[in-house]
Amino acid sequence: MLKIRVIAIVALTLVVTPAQDYKAEFEEIRASTKLRLWFHESENFVWASGLNAAQTRPCVRAAEKAFSIWKDISGTESWREMWGRKKCLVLIGKSKGEYRKLIRWYGRKHDPYPGFQQAAIPNNYFPNQNKRVAFFMHSRPLDVKTLPYVAAHEVGHLCVWRFSWNQYFVPPWLEEGMGLYLEAKTFNRTRCFCFGGAYGDASGSAEKLFDIAWGKWKETVRKMVRKRSDKQMKTILRLRHNQIGAAEAGKSWSVIDFMVQRDKKKFTRFMRQMKAYWPQKGAPRPDFRPEKQKAQERALKDGFDWTFDELDTEWRAWAKKGMKKIE
Repeated sequence: MLKIRVIAIVALTLVVTPAQDYKAEFEEIRASTKLRLWFHESENFVWASGLNAAQTRPCVRAAEKAFSIWKDISGTESWREMWGRKKCLVLIGKSKGEYRKLIRWYGRKHDPYPGFQQAAIPNNYFPNQNKRVAFFMHSRPLDVKTLPYVAAHEVGHLCVWRFSWNQYFVPPWLEEGMGLYLEAKTFNRTRCFCFGGAYGDASGSAEKLFDIAWGKWKETVRKMVRKRSDKQMKTILRLRHNQIGAAEAGKSWSVIDFMVQRDKKKFTRFMRQMKAYWPQKGAPRPDFRPEKQKAQERALKDGFDWTFDELDTEWRAWAKKGMKKIE
């Protein structure tokens, strides 16, 4: 009997990824990049940061809070349901040069997909959901105080991608909307505006929304509804990342907020069914196809028993009344 108990304890120990595995991974990163990095393991993430502990800890708190909000919405009980066998890896450089070195290490080590390094290096922040779940950022594009906002935002992207099953591409409105939603829920404001500039706001007006309280965001979107200047959801479903400006991003996170408040279990079902119906398997294809719209329409019907026209009607009525909390 004692022998059986010992074997069972050993088996359970093997199931849990031990902390020393993360430490070994960290030492490999440090040796390969030759960077001075700070190591930390938090509840749901592992950190290798070129910043010092005091500068990195706000990012840790932001990511953990964003993930806890996600768990409450989705019913996720453990990081394993989202990240797989290992906690999500967060790599932070204190400069663009350090960021590039970290990206190159990750690309060589994990080879996530063809063209990964070419896609990631020009960016300042980059999430990757395939194989070894991770996201990357650095402190030079804006300032150290902005990085916690970015951390919460990137967690939103990864949660949308990894939920239910891993896929390369999800609707940009949902991906960007969830990033903004978790960022705003974490801080009650947003500072990460990756929907601007290259994400479709050619006029640069999104920069005015760079550091904005959530209440002001809500008022901006509400005015848009009153003026009937918001795009229909059927139109937003078709947009690529480079076509999403501040107005579309604002509506996207607001629609997510409305759906979650209305019934988070129905929102979760919508997400799960959308992925079940999604026509794309394998390599990413960001182009719009009618099958992608149909997948979202079927999922919304399953989750809320709405068409997207009906969702627009319900959301606009809520927005006009001030986006008040739904009891």
